[in-house]
Amino acid sequence: MITTQKMTLKLKDVWTIARGSSQTKENVLVKIEKDGETGYGEAAPNVRYGENASTTEAMIQRAAEAIRGRDLFAYTQIKEVLDEVIVGQNCAKAALDMAVMDWVAKSFRLPLYKMLGLDAAKAPVTSYSIGIDKPEILKRKIDGKRLIIRFLKNQGGLFRKMKR
Repeated sequence: MITTQKMTLKLKDVWTIARGSSQTKENVLVKIEKDGETGYGEAAPNVRYGENASTTEAMIQRAAEAIRGRDLFAYTQIKEVLDEVIVGQNCAKAALDMAVMDWVAKSFRLPLYKMLGLDAAKAPVTSYSIGIDKPEILKRKIDGKRLIIRFLKNQGGLFRKMKR
């Protein structure tokens, strides 16, 4: 059984980027329940790509019909079906893919990274976005965080390599 639930997330700080500001984000939780296991995924629609929670939820439900009854352990084939059925709603595709993979890993009683043969200590560098704000607020947002900052991207899109 595949279900969805819209979630309004209240942000700790106003999120400001060049295109605007927001105090909340509306995401969609996906839940796959089968054989006593539950897999979760989450979609974070981005208006920049024409996504919103309602269209994302509708796309997930449409795609759920296409994968209903399939063997979830055949996740690569399910991904191929999702690629065919979901066009223009990448967050919906990602949420369903996450939920399937979470379900499979839980069925094996393994964390997903172990099921995939990955070493958590060697996880790739990712990003931590802090948005646009006053310097004192930016400082507060990053103080106390264990961040390894290798690059900074300014508003103009230029990167500057950080000295260690």
